[in-house]
Amino acid sequence: MEGFLGRGGAKLLRSKASLDPVLVERFRREAKALSGIDHPGVIGVKDAGPLDDGTLFLAMELIEGQTLGQRIAAAGPLDAVALGPIVSGLAGAL
Repeated sequence: MEGFLGRGGAKLLRSKASLDPVLVERFRREAKALSGIDHPGVIGVKDAGPLDDGTLFLAMELIEGQTLGQRIAAAGPLDAVALGPIVSGLAGAL
C-alpha cells in the first residue's frame, strides 16, 4: 500500500503519506481495530501514535518464523493435510 512501510514488528506511515487525510484515517482505524482484538491467531498491537517527526507508527508483536508466502515459495503448493491447520487457525481468528 502506498505510503506504508513495514519493518519487523512495526508499521510506519511515511511523512509524505501522513499528509493525506484518507491514509491517516485508514491507518488510525487499523490501529484501533487491531488493538481491540485479543486472539492467539491475530498479531497483537503494543503501541501506536506519532513519532517526533510526525510519522505515524503501529508497533506490533514480532512473530518469528516463515510467512505462508515464504513456505509456499520454499516447498511449493501445500496439500490438504498441510492446509488443514492453517485454514483452521484462520477460521478461528475470524
